[in-house]
Amino acid sequence: MTDEPVVSGVTEQDFKIWKHHPVSKVVWQYCADYREALIKQHLAEWMAGKIEEARDLEMRGRIAQLDDIGGLAFASIATFYPQPEATDESPSA
Repeated sequence: MTDEPVVSGVTEQDFKIWKHHPVSKVVWQYCADYREALIKQHLAEWMAGKIEEARDLEMRGRIAQLDDIGGLAFASIATFYPQPEATDESPSA
């Protein structure tokens, strides 16, 4: 038996394979590019004096979320979903 965490049947190795899948790579690239676009838009609005506090907070939050998604690690998922404790299912003597 291994001590490797498993979340809903997914292991860290499964996650690594998924993360490097061509479709996943497109999603990761989209997140990075969209984040950069939001930063440019936010900066342009700020420089034009058109940014209000609520909009500033929204943009900062969206950018932070994209950072979190882009840096997602299996360990974070496994920590969020605690592993059930192993039980000894061996027959009693």
